[in-house]
Amino acid sequence: MKSREKTTVNVLRMILSDLHNRKIAAGEDLDKEQIVAALRTAVKQRREAAEQFSQGGRQDRAEAELGEIEVIKAYLPKLLESDELSAAVDEAIANTGASLPSDMGKVMGQLMSRYQGRVDGKLANALVRQRLAG
Repeated sequence: MKSREKTTVNVLRMILSDLHNRKIAAGEDLDKEQIVAALRTAVKQRREAAEQFSQGGRQDRAEAELGEIEVIKAYLPKLLESDELSAAVDEAIANTGASLPSDMGKVMGQLMSRYQGRVDGKLANALVRQRLAG
């Protein structure tokens, strides 16, 4: 088996194991949103690990973590592009009638429910904060 295929197989095994454990903990089958959330968590964990390995001078391990991220991303819905996200934020602000930073929760709630799994919450948060502050 090639190195790349071995990585893919190992990552998929870890993901399936995590999903199985989450299913047992929930006591029922996972829905699509829960699966996407689990995959996003796995990406986040690997990104943090890659940063730690880079800071520790372990580029080989950092690259391995980044390779695992690419495998997982293949199973995630595509995130909105920056211009699409910007338009979605404007639409959510208009729909909620938000004008103050205190309205941020309403805007984020609508944005995250409408584009579930396709919005990077951190980027959306920064964009909403910027729009409501200015």
